Amino acid sequence: QRRLKVAAELERQSAWETFLSTKSCSLSVNQWIEEIQSNQSVSIDDIASRFDVSSDRVLARIDELVDEKRVAGVVTMTGRFIYISQQNIDKIMEEIEAKAIVSDSEIATICNSIVLGTGPLD
Repeated sequence: QRRLKVAAELERQSAWETFLSTKSCSLSVNQWIEEIQSNQSVSIDDIASRFDVSSDRVLARIDELVDEKRVAGVVTMTGRFIYISQQNIDKIMEEIEAKAIVSDSEIATICNSIVLGTGPLD
């Protein structure tokens, strides 16, 4: 009974530490986060291909990490995950709070400007 509990705990710990793993390739969550921090965005399809898993599996794992608040970002309609740092989240919130009332398009403009550096804010 104790061995089963220990094995289950080790499996949970491994799942918490591992982003994706296959027989030929493994990547820890910390390694993946470092990758997206340096690249700002990653292709879901590229990750799926790298690990020989479905894009849905990659998206599910990203969703798990977002739900656990271990990473923040958005998945674009073109199939990329764009990382958003805590610093950028804080800047976005400051801009939104400064304007008091903002439309969806203004929020998108603020986010694009801060996260993607698409130009200065008004």
